[in-house]
Amino acid sequence: MAFGFKRSTAGDDRLDSIEATIQRMLADDRVVFDLAMSILLEGVDWKSVRREIKATDQRVN
Repeated sequence: MAFGFKRSTAGDDRLDSIEATIQRMLADDRVVFDLAMSILLEGVDWKSVRREIKATDQRVN
């Protein structure tokens, strides 16, 4: 588990939910970052990835 600190049994479900949410957000942010960098550094046409960036950004926010 990424957050390996000792926790009580009562809060396990809540902390697991928080951890899962953070992991999803980080994964989504990584996708957006990679797409943006491909536009900047590799010359990928921004129009080809615009929808995916916008949809991922909206899901995170």
